[in-house]
Amino acid sequence: MRCSQRLILLLIATTLWMGVTANNWKKKERKRDKLKSQRDANLCTMEGNAAALHCVCVGGSPPVNTTSAECWVFTGVSKDHSIWSLFATQPHITQLKFIVRPQGLFTFIPTKGLRHLNHLKELQIMYATINEIHPYAFANSSSLRELTLSRNQIVSLDHHAFAHLTNLTELSLDENRIAEIRRDVFVDLPRLQKLYAAHNNLSVIQEGAFRHLAHLLDLELDTNYISVLTRDTFTGLGELKKLDLSFNKISMLGDLTFSELWVLEELNLENNQIELISDRAFAGLNHLRKLSLSHNRLAVLSRGLLGGVSTIIHLDLRFNSLETITYDSVQPIIPNLRNESSYFYIAEKSQEKREGCMEKKRGRLNTLKSRIGERKTRNWEEETGDGKRKSKDKVKNAEGKRLMECIEENGWQVLNGNKQGTKKGNEPILAIAGGKQ
Repeated sequence: MRCSQRLILLLIATTLWMGVTANNWKKKERKRDKLKSQRDANLCTMEGNAAALHCVCVGGSPPVNTTSAECWVFTGVSKDHSIWSLFATQPHITQLKFIVRPQGLFTFIPTKGLRHLNHLKELQIMYATINEIHPYAFANSSSLRELTLSRNQIVSLDHHAFAHLTNLTELSLDENRIAEIRRDVFVDLPRLQKLYAAHNNLSVIQEGAFRHLAHLLDLELDTNYISVLTRDTFTGLGELKKLDLSFNKISMLGDLTFSELWVLEELNLENNQIELISDRAFAGLNHLRKLSLSHNRLAVLSRGLLGGVSTIIHLDLRFNSLETITYDSVQPIIPNLRNESSYFYIAEKSQEKREGCMEKKRGRLNTLKSRIGERKTRNWEEETGDGKRKSKDKVKNAEGKRLMECIEENGWQVLNGNKQGTKKGNEPILAIAGGKQ
């Protein structure tokens, strides 16, 4: 009996031991599998619809050491999702693109993922719903050179939003909903050369907003709601060469508005509501070569306006309400029009749909439509006492005559826009494509 009891106890002990051993073995196996899974996890090998991101990797030697990744967002993903740690598996990525699908949800800058990419040079995020860019959102990515954040419904830019991107040369914020550019948004961007913020809701630019961008060359602010500009708007942009402010709500330009832009070469102000330009509005623009003021509401071109921008070779004043063009108004730029690459456009607003006269030289078409002379003067058609018309190619007032003489001296042409059989009242047309050298 005792022997049987001992045998039973022994069997029970053995069974318990084997159970414990098996359980421990399974735990160890699960731990090994988990460690193996963690070792094998890779940003470029994720598969299945359950993945928050699906990244297509190219370059390098995938799935290791890839240099370019395009990541598609199919579902919602949070800031704290474990997937951001997988960016550590591809530390050599230099180009990264996020594209958010219609059913995806992406509401933030993936700072936790970016901090693993010390060689990243180009970053693009599209079709996200990022309401606000917080301070230091890009994890001090000092290697980044190009940053594109177009079409992300961005509304607000916090202070230091792009701070410490010390090698960034190009920043695109086009097609968002940004309403204001505040001071200290663009800080510690010593190499930034191109800044694009077109097609937003911009109506306010705080004074000194660009004061840290000493090396910026190209600034595009077109297609916004900007209505007020002051000298301090552009403080700090001492190396800017190109400024686009077209398709805004600007109605006037005061003294010294652009005086901080010492080396500016191109200024686009077309399609605004400009009615008044101070004589000193363009003072200080000693290198300006191209100025567009077309599609505004200018009625007068003052005599002193072009005096401070005598380097202009491209001037567009079409589709305004100009009534007078005199020699004194354009005299500062007349010598520049001898250049065969120059042009000077003027047209009445009512002429927009009417074809003008063109003179073609070296494959280039340049058109200048102008009413020549002074207001309230019949300057291209007069009648003699017997009712016969005099030549319509003559300009009878003094200012018009001076302009005509200058045109003839330079080899330019005036083509009569009121020939017999046409509607009375058409303006003469000047066709200029560069004159005598």
